[in-house]
Amino acid sequence: MTKPGMRLGRRPLLATLAASPLLARPARAQAPWPDRPIRIVVPYQPGGGTDITARVLAQKLPDLLGQPVVVENRSGAAGTIAGRFVAHAAPDGYTLLIDSLSIAQNASLFRNPGFSAANDLLPVAQLVELPFILAINRKVPARTVAEFVEIARRRPGALNVAESGTSPRLVGELFRLVTDTQFTFVPYRGSAPSVAALLSGEVEAFFADVPSIAPHAQRADSPVAALAITSPRRSPVLPDVPTAREVGLPGFEVMSWYSIFAPRNLPPAIAQRLNAAFNTALAAPDVRQRLAAIDAEPAPRSQAEFAAFYQSEITRWREVIRRAEMPLVD
Repeated sequence: MTKPGMRLGRRPLLATLAASPLLARPARAQAPWPDRPIRIVVPYQPGGGTDITARVLAQKLPDLLGQPVVVENRSGAAGTIAGRFVAHAAPDGYTLLIDSLSIAQNASLFRNPGFSAANDLLPVAQLVELPFILAINRKVPARTVAEFVEIARRRPGALNVAESGTSPRLVGELFRLVTDTQFTFVPYRGSAPSVAALLSGEVEAFFADVPSIAPHAQRADSPVAALAITSPRRSPVLPDVPTAREVGLPGFEVMSWYSIFAPRNLPPAIAQRLNAAFNTALAAPDVRQRLAAIDAEPAPRSQAEFAAFYQSEITRWREVIRRAEMPLVD
């Protein structure tokens, strides 16, 4: 029989053995993040504003994160192909999505995009804001928004408006609701063919982004005229173009934006580090200068602020889609 004193005396020895490195279960080492290249997926073809913004930031981020950042274009289906790809990717911080206002609009427009823009993607960082321009072909006898609206009201549906994707179409629908007008929307595969159609007179109007229309609207001999900009203040790129408020349409103020998303279950520490890195990159003078060339104004927010803003945009455009009685896209 073991004596009580001996039983008690073994406890320190057992505790020591249990704590021994030889007997303890080895802990799994956590690799530092990031330890390999990061990929930013662009839902559109190369050369557009979203793609340009991604590539400008991809050149700056390696200095902040210590790893290369590559840009990959996965265009198609109004951006839903790229959104679905990133939503289903591993939530490890190595696959990110850069998208525009259209992702918040598509949330209420597509019947089954293969992912939920509201629930399957994590808002990480807001990058920039950009306005739209109401541009018309000069064969339309209007030099002001008021004259353009008057023509549209006299001839409901007679004016053709280029549609290069979700956002230009919905900006056009918002204009229609605000002004009580009717148009015929003509779809094109991107901004470039839409601008070409406007220049040729194939369509009478286009709600364009500034980079695609500015080179034409700046020329005195251009067949294109810019009537209004949707931002709260005038653009330094097109300083003579009045704002929506200046032409009496405050309800037509719309800003597009480019932002970064990740798969929903991204660890909070990685999300916060990404948010800080993007915000720091946006503050760099060389980045701001390059973005100014496409009239993109840095608009950094904290991750929580951007998440709240993103949900408000989904709600806003759901109501526009409802009022416009737009059918769901299959």
